[in-house]
Amino acid sequence: MEKESHEVLLAQIKDLQKRVAAFASVEQQLINVKDRLDSENLLYKRMHAFNARAFEEMTDQAFLDLIAESIIDVFEVETGCVLIGYPQHAQPHAVAVEGGQDSVTDSKVLWHKLFAFCKTGLPGAILQASPEQAASLQPAADFSQLMLVWYNDAFTGMVIKLLGGVSNKHKLNYNPFDAQKLNAFGVFTQHVLAHFVNRKKTRSIFLAQQKLSHIAESFLQFGPDPLQNIQYLVNESCKLLGAGFGFYHSNRQQSFVVAEAPCMQPELILGLEQMVEITRCIKEQSEVQGYFTGSFQYPIGHPIDAFTVLGRKVQLGNYTFGEFCICFPGKIALTEENIHFFGIVAGAIAVEKRRFLANLAQIESEQRYRVIFEGTPHGIMLLNAQTGNIAYFNPAISKLFQIEVTQANAVHIEQLHDAFLAGNILQQLQEQQQTAFVIGKEIACTRKDGTVFFADITAQKIILGNQTLFACFYVDVTERKEAEIELQESNNELKKINAELDSFVYSVSHDLRAPLMAMKGLMSLFDTEVLEYGENKEYWGLMTESIARMDETIREILDYSRNTRTELKLEPIGMRKLIQDTYQDVQFAVIEPIAFTTDIHETQPFISDKVRISTVVRNIVSNAVKYRRIGAPDNAVHISFNVLPNGFAQLVVADKGEGIAADKLDKVFDMFYRASTSSAGTGLGLYICKEIAQKIGGTIHLTSEKGKGTTVTLMFYNHINTPHHELLLN
Repeated sequence: MEKESHEVLLAQIKDLQKRVAAFASVEQQLINVKDRLDSENLLYKRMHAFNARAFEEMTDQAFLDLIAESIIDVFEVETGCVLIGYPQHAQPHAVAVEGGQDSVTDSKVLWHKLFAFCKTGLPGAILQASPEQAASLQPAADFSQLMLVWYNDAFTGMVIKLLGGVSNKHKLNYNPFDAQKLNAFGVFTQHVLAHFVNRKKTRSIFLAQQKLSHIAESFLQFGPDPLQNIQYLVNESCKLLGAGFGFYHSNRQQSFVVAEAPCMQPELILGLEQMVEITRCIKEQSEVQGYFTGSFQYPIGHPIDAFTVLGRKVQLGNYTFGEFCICFPGKIALTEENIHFFGIVAGAIAVEKRRFLANLAQIESEQRYRVIFEGTPHGIMLLNAQTGNIAYFNPAISKLFQIEVTQANAVHIEQLHDAFLAGNILQQLQEQQQTAFVIGKEIACTRKDGTVFFADITAQKIILGNQTLFACFYVDVTERKEAEIELQESNNELKKINAELDSFVYSVSHDLRAPLMAMKGLMSLFDTEVLEYGENKEYWGLMTESIARMDETIREILDYSRNTRTELKLEPIGMRKLIQDTYQDVQFAVIEPIAFTTDIHETQPFISDKVRISTVVRNIVSNAVKYRRIGAPDNAVHISFNVLPNGFAQLVVADKGEGIAADKLDKVFDMFYRASTSSAGTGLGLYICKEIAQKIGGTIHLTSEKGKGTTVTLMFYNHINTPHHELLLN
């Protein structure tokens, strides 16, 4: 009898040892999960630090160096490289390499091989090179591990390539690349691309502002000699647009005014024969769109093969004074901004040419009046600073403010600006001692229909007879201001995303760590105490609850990630079966009975994303079960679904649960917000439902009353009329 008891005891000891070993394995797995989360948290903090530095002002090379340095810091690799190039160029435009310099011996050979390597993948896809592929980069680079991503940016026209690698020499000092690091590398590349676009937009806005401001100031700095002014405009147009050569041809004098910019190179200057040919093309081909563009060949033996021409007639009304042209070395694509600026300069040349052609003082005065005020594309008005009355305004002012030119003498400045701004402008004009000055930047102006635009306003004091007037120049900068606002909004959105990312990582880490710590504490009891069977069962139950909580958190994170990262997959959905399957999943989640009733009307097919619809239904119905009134005999859930004739489908889930207090209703769709503590949860469920509804084209609305229940109403867009619906139905 004693021997049998001894054998039973030994068997129990062996069984206990097996359990301890199993618990140790689970503990190690949980430690690995914690380490992975800590690593991910650190990685995204470093990425956030890169974004913060990327907003600082710096040169292009400094920005490239920052990217290369950040690849090393964020992803813990030996070498970080960044390449900026253009598809039409064989050589990269700019390269930055940081860390592991001894593993990269020849940048030109390396980048040529990377170009060929990238062609095997798709833009935006993360390429993790195999050892054989990494070896193919020899002898330019000795990589053991390599991850590479490239993008073609439509806005800037650039090819952007990022590389992170570890050399064979130091491979033992670095961890192998995993899926987490590769995914994070793709996110980092998206951030880099966004910063490049923002820098490009900022620079474009700044350059456009500089050009417009410069040409506006030029109008105020013209001397008395119109020919000198024309020479100045030709020079400035070449300098501001980066052209290699420019000229103005006068029809009446049959002469050329050639650019004399300091940056002119002798090999870029055209001969008389080429300029005559260009003027002929401008006369014949610029009638339709107002300007002429073309590509011309240089003479044989010239250092440059070809050049691109932008030209137009210089005219006011129906009168043509000549032709204006600028030339760019090589074949390039001209932007609308350059063409618009070129038209402004051509208008200014027309003004000066009109002055030059005036022979009599009276005719010269009248013609100068018209060309200055009517020829420029910017708004100009003559204003009496004492009365606030406008003596005259040009067609550009008429177009800007939507007023007739014939109303000039009847218009007061308060009709163009609000009373405060109008008073401020008049006060500046009366007190200003300088002849030419700036009234203000981005001044609000009101059109006749009540809409508002913004303009930079400068003024020039002039004397007409015995009357002192002010010529006020209006440069419409509404588009520039809107672009600046859009850029600021983009920056704010990036900052918001970074803040939400930090909050998300922190909350998720907390929600996963809490059940892990609870399980760790429970398992320590098994190591230190001999527990009775009842206690054993109780602790197992607590551990099971912790695992369930962690599983729910992970599932909701996956739902959130899947919704944000995957495209819509449209297919016909049988809502009756989907709702029944959901009911089968949740009916045994609680002990007390809950009555489920449905009212399903599928009068026509309902097409949407089945996975997302299923996630929404599961979350809403699960909430109805979780937050029931414990012990209440009338717990019930009613689900109704209707396909509406207006292109939408309506889903309503109503329960008789504990309800939500009125002061908490406006927060229930916030991330990680929990309106009740009666059941464990992450606070992500309703937030995910809202995000999914927006993703698939719908809305979600919740009404509730404390102690009486909650009703959730969802409207989904029915993709029955999409071009592919017949294929989907078949």
